[in-house]
Amino acid sequence: MNNQELKQLEKWARNILQSDYDKFDIDAELDKKISVEENKTALRGKFKVFLKDVKPTKNEIKTQMEMEQYEQQKEDELQREKIKELQNEEFEKIKNTATSEILEKHFSAVKELTKALIKAKYKKGCWFYGRGGMGKTENTLRALAEMGLQQNKDFVLISGVKSLLSFIKILEANHDKILIVDDDSISKNKDVANILKQALVGGYVQYESERTKINKKFEGKIILISNDTSENADIDAVKSRCFTYNFTLTYKQIMDCLYTFARVDKKYPEITTPKKTEIVDYIKSITNNETQSLTLRAFDDGCEMFLYHKDNWKNILSKLIYSKPEYYLLIQGCEVKEVMLQTGIGERRLYQIKQTLGLTKNGRNQHG
Repeated sequence: MNNQELKQLEKWARNILQSDYDKFDIDAELDKKISVEENKTALRGKFKVFLKDVKPTKNEIKTQMEMEQYEQQKEDELQREKIKELQNEEFEKIKNTATSEILEKHFSAVKELTKALIKAKYKKGCWFYGRGGMGKTENTLRALAEMGLQQNKDFVLISGVKSLLSFIKILEANHDKILIVDDDSISKNKDVANILKQALVGGYVQYESERTKINKKFEGKIILISNDTSENADIDAVKSRCFTYNFTLTYKQIMDCLYTFARVDKKYPEITTPKKTEIVDYIKSITNNETQSLTLRAFDDGCEMFLYHKDNWKNILSKLIYSKPEYYLLIQGCEVKEVMLQTGIGERRLYQIKQTLGLTKNGRNQHG
């Protein structure tokens, strides 16, 4: 190994061991005859043994529970470092992968189930549910477009169900079309669920009140899309009559898509592809597997911020991804004491948040 590689290895070890780095004799443990990656593999095992023997002082740790938490934290740091390296390798591959392959792979289930429903002889319903902002609606529409179907002629998109009666009238008016109902309320309304069961089995929608009487055969198809994953007997009965799919994307899959967007995006021609990739790089640097608020919409948000807030786009984007101020203040590198003063949140909780975000003591993100 040359001097540059030795410095790289030293920085890697310091990042893992942090305050315990000076207690570990890295010069004695590394092998200059093998590569950097081979040294990392060998050193990881030695780090685990070393960290089990290194204990903070009695002043730093006062209870047995805190000591166990300390050891677990060090073990977790080693695991995160390994995961981060694997992710970085994978992300580099993503940047050079044919874009259409990535998107087709991640959204294939939604598109294939949509097409299967349209072709099905007896099945009349399909239900996609899961976290918002992940592309359920967009890829449902894309599947219909690929089949040559036209909006308002062959299918109708319903973005909100105002009431039971309005929903029944929608079914009546579009009795021979494909209905895409994109609304969380469908999973909470017992009466709507009963009407859905009528439409999906047998096909006759029957309803009578003092003002309205409807007895109409529904011959179309219904695609239900919701973010709500709650379950009850009425909703379970509807789901059992549908192709039901809980659509989720892992953190890696989300990042796959965001890097793909950077390469194929046509909505923001003012931004170069390298700049779009830089935006996604920043999103990756402030997020990790624990970031529940990350969705595919982060790409559009990043582009908008870059276009209209060039000098401050990173700061604003971090606020969009992390709505709680303590998160984005820590990401921006603010000291814990400063964040305590601004938010009133305790020191212990802030250090827990830093650990969740993957931040070092200096506020730099280990996942970047």
